[in-house]
Amino acid sequence: MLTIMIAAVAAQLSMSAPWAEFSRSGALNHVDETVEISTQGGRSERGPIYELRYTTERLDSAPETRSTDSGACPAARTVVESMRDIDTPSPAPYGINGKTAGIVLDGASYRLRVPSSYKTGDLTMTSNADTPLAEWIDASFESFASCWKAEPR
Repeated sequence: MLTIMIAAVAAQLSMSAPWAEFSRSGALNHVDETVEISTQGGRSERGPIYELRYTTERLDSAPETRSTDSGACPAARTVVESMRDIDTPSPAPYGINGKTAGIVLDGASYRLRVPSSYKTGDLTMTSNADTPLAEWIDASFESFASCWKAEPR
């Protein structure tokens, strides 16, 4: 047990504190995938170096963690920059005339937490499938597919 705790702390220390994360969770397959994004102290000619940590959790096994950075995976910078282009939803309170979203009980849950354009503000979006957020997250996972390296245990 102590070995597992030490390994978890070591993995946390190897990456700067994440300032953003996105995830998807399958309602039927029970697979949770999360990408945390932080920024290294160094810079490249294109800007800051982004570190990414990808954690996959399944019901029947221990979490699996992999990582990459924008130096090893050029798609990382493209994905981070494309966050600004996600079509964001507007409030749609129930009972008010206009378009309101229905409740969906299956599919997948998508989530993005990122700093917002407001001073010291964060933005958190959640959705199900067939939304701009879901499309962006699915495309991001595809972009990173060949980039991940297993983290040392």
